[in-house]
Amino acid sequence: MHLYSVVHTLLHQSFSVAPVILDGLDCMWIALNFFNTNFLYK
Repeated sequence: MHLYSVVHTLLHQSFSVAPVILDGLDCMWIALNFFNTNFLYK
């Protein structure tokens, strides 16, 4: 039962951290596209 609670907390933490990482990757992707378009238009 203790092992189940440990796995449950780890899964909960990973699921709560994953969206933050995905949001960060999306922001980096948008920033890269923004810089690419600026450099292409110059």
